[in-house]
Amino acid sequence: MGQKQNRRLTWAGRACYVVLLLALHAAAAVMLFTNLESAWVELYDEQRHAVNAYEMVVNDDYLVNTYFGEVDYFNLKPPLSMWAIALSYRLVGFTLAAVRLPSALFSFIMLAVGAVWLGRRQGAVVSLVYVGAMTAFQVLIAGHYARNGDPDALYQLFFTLAMLCMLDSGRSFRWFYGSALCFALAFLTKSWHALCIPAICFLFLACQGRLKEITWKRAGLLLAVGVVPVLPWAVARYLHDGWAFLTSGVTVDIGERMTSGTASGPLLYFQYLLGDRGFLTALALCVAAALALVLTRTRLSPAARSAVIGCLLWLMVPPVVFSFSNFKKYWYVFSSFTALAVLLGVLLQALLARGGRRGVRRTGAALTAITAVLCVAGAWQNINTVTTAVNPHHYQVAMMELLDRESYAGAHMYIQYNEKNADGSALTDWADEDRFMAELYGDVVCLPGGKEAFEQDGEYALIIIGNLEQLDVRDELAGFYIPLLETRYVSVFCN
Repeated sequence: MGQKQNRRLTWAGRACYVVLLLALHAAAAVMLFTNLESAWVELYDEQRHAVNAYEMVVNDDYLVNTYFGEVDYFNLKPPLSMWAIALSYRLVGFTLAAVRLPSALFSFIMLAVGAVWLGRRQGAVVSLVYVGAMTAFQVLIAGHYARNGDPDALYQLFFTLAMLCMLDSGRSFRWFYGSALCFALAFLTKSWHALCIPAICFLFLACQGRLKEITWKRAGLLLAVGVVPVLPWAVARYLHDGWAFLTSGVTVDIGERMTSGTASGPLLYFQYLLGDRGFLTALALCVAAALALVLTRTRLSPAARSAVIGCLLWLMVPPVVFSFSNFKKYWYVFSSFTALAVLLGVLLQALLARGGRRGVRRTGAALTAITAVLCVAGAWQNINTVTTAVNPHHYQVAMMELLDRESYAGAHMYIQYNEKNADGSALTDWADEDRFMAELYGDVVCLPGGKEAFEQDGEYALIIIGNLEQLDVRDELAGFYIPLLETRYVSVFCN
């Protein structure tokens, strides 16, 4: 009778776990895929990658990334994320949603694969806390992550998979070959940033006294798995333009950008992390769980202890490594949020372990309940943020609403902003991000010169102008040209 009851409870627990996990992923899907066009495209890096991918498609050249027709030696990242956006263009069409869809998909895969992996290896609590905390973190929906056309979401997917393989290496050293493969893919996404992966793996082995496991044969295999996937692209790029792109990836991406800018101190990243409300809350819960384990003299299992060590390295190494660079960006340490989510789950799982004392389990249950409430509140806030967001860039919104590639392909298009040049003349040079949107949606030819050039153009042409400071210009154009779109903020005319 007792065995049947335990079996029923086990099945009931599994069913509850599956239901909760599906609910969390449903919330994540709403957060990631809803209203993707609600933010404008701005410099950099989304607009740069979006242009590179767009020109790969229209030029049918998927090796050399170009920027408005010129070979791009500013964006020195390998092309994996550009290929993803290019494929999205092919499948979805030339829209802003297509630019951002790959990042949303990669982030969802990161959550789904991580949840299943952690559920099987570490336990249901770790799995649920990981997904819950990640959906509650605001960084997931902030710039340079899951809802932007940058390489960071794909990079974080490979980074996370590499760390999960590392955490499983206690079962078999062969899991490190998975980490090496993920390093190669991460390198093809974000270049030298991926070096954090082998650094963490090496320190993980060192902290556990396992360096002797790295034999010459294993070291050679790790090197091969980590380098060979990169070689086809590197060789193809070398055959096209020699060392120009590849050496720039070292001299500019590492040399110049590490030493450029103003040194902001080694603690900047830690100030940023601790200044993030979600990160600080999760960290406080981790500290509370760790104190509960220490005060109750509860010993972690070998697997849990190994996971804690791995998560701490995963959390700490990126902000420490990137602190040596003067060129600091907050998205360089997104991986620390993922590590903290897994760490919190591991500690709560340890408190809730069946073999533990009742008082310890009660403490774990209380902290888990607090965590659940905070995760639900954070996820709800994030969902509300993305579903109610409205794109405030009126020029881009107008182009998205009006232009289509079949009707306007090849047409000349001009722009005249509300803002003025330093000499007081009209600002009529296209901003790169607005030019991209016009080309993406309308396949138009963007030309400078504004109203004056538009009036002299003998071919079919359009002009978009800002209304707020140019009502007289709008009224003058309205008297001679066909209005195609008029809102409170912008007007579009054609000749």
